[in-house]
Amino acid sequence: MIVAGAPSSFADATPTPSPTPIVLTAMKQYKVAMDQYRIAMSEREQVRKNINKSFMDAVMAANKVAKKAMGAAKTADAKSTILAQQKIAVALANAARDAAIAAMGPAPIEPIKPVNLAEIAPLKKSKKVEPSPTP
Repeated sequence: MIVAGAPSSFADATPTPSPTPIVLTAMKQYKVAMDQYRIAMSEREQVRKNINKSFMDAVMAANKVAKKAMGAAKTADAKSTILAQQKIAVALANAARDAAIAAMGPAPIEPIKPVNLAEIAPLKKSKKVEPSPTP
């Protein structure tokens, strides 16, 4: 009987303030945008790695062909022609890589974290500095 007659709430009279719905919504939107940003960046990085792998494969193939041809070349003209062809093949691979990276477009823009009003510290009133007494 005493329990039934007692007030129903024994909790602290001053509840902790909860974040405003606007901040929660903004923070949720930020988290979703950040997840999408991370996914887009990882996909972009994977495409870039594939482009660089193709570039390295092309350069290694050009070097392999040039090395094999240099072994069979007897004259200085033949050797210089092989080196020129190797340089051209590497330059073409480089141009193809640069074009593929440019075709990817600009990188995604990282979302900006919303400012939480609770994080902004109130300005402290500074104490007046009194000069010390001189002896």
